[in-house]
Amino acid sequence: MHIPRPLILFQVDYPLPVRRRAINHKYRRAALARGFSLIEVTLALGIVSFALITILGVMPVGLNSLRDAVDETTESQIIRQIGAEATLLPFASIQTEMEGKTYYFDDEGQPQQSSDQNTRYTASVSVVDPDYPGVGAAPKTGLAALPSQLQTLRIELVTAASSDAVLKNTNQFAVTVANYYGN
Repeated sequence: MHIPRPLILFQVDYPLPVRRRAINHKYRRAALARGFSLIEVTLALGIVSFALITILGVMPVGLNSLRDAVDETTESQIIRQIGAEATLLPFASIQTEMEGKTYYFDDEGQPQQSSDQNTRYTASVSVVDPDYPGVGAAPKTGLAALPSQLQTLRIELVTAASSDAVLKNTNQFAVTVANYYGN
Protein backbone atom coordinates (compact mmCIF):
# COMPACT_ATOMS: atom_id res chain seq x y z
CA MET A 1 0.00 0.00 0.00
CA HIS A 2 1.17 3.31 -0.95
CA ILE A 3 1.05 6.24 1.44
CA PRO A 4 1.10 9.59 -0.23
CA ARG A 5 3.70 12.03 1.00
CA PRO A 6 2.71 15.46 1.95
CA LEU A 7 3.48 18.15 -0.55
CA ILE A 8 6.48 20.28 0.54
CA LEU A 9 6.65 23.58 -1.19
CA PHE A 10 9.83 24.96 0.39
CA GLN A 11 12.67 22.81 1.68
CA VAL A 12 15.66 24.27 3.58
CA ASP A 13 18.61 22.13 4.44
CA TYR A 14 20.40 24.74 6.54
CA PRO A 15 19.34 27.95 8.06
CA LEU A 16 19.82 30.71 5.46
CA PRO A 17 22.62 32.73 7.13
CA VAL A 18 24.77 29.60 7.57
CA ARG A 19 24.38 28.67 3.92
CA ARG A 20 25.36 32.18 2.79
CA ARG A 21 28.49 32.02 4.98
CA ALA A 22 29.42 28.69 3.45
CA ILE A 23 29.06 30.06 -0.08
CA ASN A 24 31.15 33.17 0.73
CA HIS A 25 33.78 30.99 2.37
CA LYS A 26 33.94 28.80 -0.72
CA TYR A 27 34.61 31.81 -2.98
CA ARG A 28 37.10 33.28 -0.52
CA ARG A 29 39.04 30.04 -0.38
CA ALA A 30 39.14 29.95 -4.19
CA ALA A 31 40.42 33.56 -4.34
CA LEU A 32 43.21 32.80 -1.87
CA ALA A 33 44.24 29.72 -3.79
CA ARG A 34 44.54 31.75 -6.98
CA GLY A 35 47.35 34.09 -5.69
CA PHE A 36 47.95 37.71 -6.61
CA SER A 37 46.51 39.34 -9.64
CA LEU A 38 48.72 40.83 -12.35
CA ILE A 39 47.75 44.36 -11.31
CA GLU A 40 48.78 43.73 -7.71
CA VAL A 41 52.16 42.31 -8.75
CA THR A 42 52.81 45.18 -11.17
CA LEU A 43 51.92 47.77 -8.54
CA ALA A 44 54.17 46.10 -5.95
CA LEU A 45 57.08 45.97 -8.42
CA GLY A 46 56.58 49.66 -9.25
CA ILE A 47 56.69 50.67 -5.60
CA VAL A 48 59.77 48.55 -4.87
CA SER A 49 61.63 49.81 -7.96
CA PHE A 50 60.84 53.44 -7.07
CA ALA A 51 62.23 52.91 -3.56
CA LEU A 52 65.39 51.20 -4.87
CA ILE A 53 66.05 53.93 -7.45
CA THR A 54 65.68 56.57 -4.73
CA ILE A 55 68.11 54.75 -2.43
CA LEU A 56 70.63 54.21 -5.23
CA GLY A 57 70.38 57.89 -6.17
CA VAL A 58 71.32 59.00 -2.64
CA MET A 59 74.30 56.63 -2.30
CA PRO A 60 76.84 58.71 -4.32
CA VAL A 61 76.09 61.75 -2.16
CA GLY A 62 76.68 59.72 0.98
CA LEU A 63 79.90 58.23 -0.37
CA ASN A 64 81.23 61.69 -1.32
CA SER A 65 80.41 62.97 2.17
CA LEU A 66 82.21 60.01 3.70
CA ARG A 67 85.29 60.59 1.50
CA ASP A 68 85.36 64.29 2.43
CA ALA A 69 85.07 63.49 6.13
CA VAL A 70 87.95 60.98 5.93
CA ASP A 71 90.10 63.56 4.09
CA GLU A 72 89.39 66.25 6.68
CA THR A 73 90.17 63.90 9.55
CA THR A 74 93.44 62.79 7.95
CA GLU A 75 94.41 66.40 7.18
CA SER A 76 93.84 67.44 10.79
CA GLN A 77 96.01 64.52 11.98
CA ILE A 78 98.81 65.57 9.62
CA ILE A 79 98.66 69.20 10.77
CA ARG A 80 98.70 68.04 14.39
CA GLN A 81 101.80 65.88 13.72
CA ILE A 82 103.69 68.77 12.13
CA GLY A 83 102.64 71.14 14.92
CA ALA A 84 103.76 68.63 17.57
CA GLU A 85 107.15 68.29 15.88
CA ALA A 86 107.57 72.08 15.89
CA THR A 87 106.55 72.29 19.55
CA LEU A 88 109.23 69.77 20.53
CA LEU A 89 112.00 71.88 18.92
CA PRO A 90 113.78 74.61 20.88
CA PHE A 91 111.95 77.87 20.19
CA ALA A 92 115.02 79.61 18.74
CA SER A 93 115.59 76.87 16.16
CA ILE A 94 112.03 76.61 14.81
CA GLN A 95 112.81 79.10 12.02
CA THR A 96 115.85 77.21 10.77
CA GLU A 97 114.54 73.67 11.30
CA MET A 98 111.04 74.03 9.85
CA GLU A 99 111.46 76.58 7.03
CA GLY A 100 111.05 74.95 3.61
CA LYS A 101 110.59 71.46 5.01
CA THR A 102 108.42 69.05 2.99
CA TYR A 103 106.56 66.08 4.43
CA TYR A 104 104.98 63.14 2.63
CA PHE A 105 102.06 61.07 3.95
CA ASP A 106 100.09 58.09 2.69
CA ASP A 107 96.29 57.87 2.47
CA GLU A 108 96.03 57.03 6.20
CA GLY A 109 98.16 59.99 7.28
CA GLN A 110 101.25 57.92 8.09
CA PRO A 111 104.56 59.71 7.36
CA GLN A 112 106.76 58.53 4.50
CA GLN A 113 110.43 59.20 3.81
CA SER A 114 109.95 60.32 0.21
CA SER A 115 107.29 60.74 -2.43
CA ASP A 116 106.25 57.52 -4.15
CA GLN A 117 103.11 55.89 -5.57
CA ASN A 118 101.59 55.60 -2.07
CA THR A 119 101.93 59.32 -1.34
CA ARG A 120 98.53 60.99 -1.03
CA TYR A 121 99.36 64.11 1.00
CA THR A 122 102.30 66.49 0.58
CA ALA A 123 102.83 69.19 3.22
CA SER A 124 105.15 72.17 2.68
CA VAL A 125 106.04 74.27 5.71
CA SER A 126 107.09 77.92 5.83
CA VAL A 127 107.65 80.07 8.90
CA VAL A 128 105.98 83.49 8.75
CA ASP A 129 106.08 86.47 11.06
CA PRO A 130 102.90 86.66 13.07
CA ASP A 131 100.88 89.79 12.39
CA TYR A 132 98.55 90.76 15.19
CA PRO A 133 96.25 93.77 15.15
CA GLY A 134 97.16 96.50 17.62
CA VAL A 135 100.80 95.41 17.88
CA GLY A 136 102.93 97.91 16.06
CA ALA A 137 106.24 99.60 16.64
CA ALA A 138 105.54 100.03 20.33
CA PRO A 139 108.21 99.14 22.89
CA LYS A 140 108.71 95.38 23.33
CA THR A 141 106.81 95.15 26.59
CA GLY A 142 103.34 93.87 27.35
CA LEU A 143 101.28 93.09 24.26
CA ALA A 144 104.00 94.31 21.89
CA ALA A 145 106.33 91.56 23.18
CA LEU A 146 103.85 88.89 22.12
CA PRO A 147 105.14 88.37 18.54
CA SER A 148 108.65 87.62 19.84
CA GLN A 149 107.20 84.75 21.90
CA LEU A 150 105.24 83.17 19.01
CA GLN A 151 106.18 81.49 15.74
CA THR A 152 103.57 80.87 13.04
CA LEU A 153 103.94 77.97 10.65
CA ARG A 154 102.06 78.16 7.37
CA ILE A 155 101.43 74.63 6.11
CA GLU A 156 100.31 74.08 2.54
CA LEU A 157 98.76 70.63 2.29
CA VAL A 158 98.27 69.19 -1.20
CA THR A 159 95.91 66.22 -1.43
CA ALA A 160 96.17 64.09 -4.55
CA ALA A 161 93.09 62.11 -5.50
CA SER A 162 93.71 58.43 -4.88
CA SER A 163 92.54 57.27 -8.31
CA ASP A 164 93.85 60.14 -10.44
CA ALA A 165 97.05 61.95 -9.45
CA VAL A 166 96.20 64.87 -11.77
CA LEU A 167 93.32 66.03 -9.57
CA LYS A 168 94.72 67.86 -6.54
CA ASN A 169 93.22 69.81 -3.70
CA THR A 170 95.34 72.41 -1.88
CA ASN A 171 94.56 73.72 1.60
CA GLN A 172 96.51 76.14 3.76
CA PHE A 173 96.71 75.92 7.53
CA ALA A 174 98.41 78.03 10.18
CA VAL A 175 99.90 76.63 13.37
CA THR A 176 101.12 79.00 16.07
CA VAL A 177 103.88 77.74 18.37
CA ALA A 178 104.41 79.54 21.67
CA ASN A 179 107.65 79.94 23.58
CA TYR A 180 106.43 78.18 26.72
CA TYR A 181 109.76 78.02 28.47
CA GLY A 182 111.14 81.45 27.52
CA ASN A 183 114.29 80.03 25.90
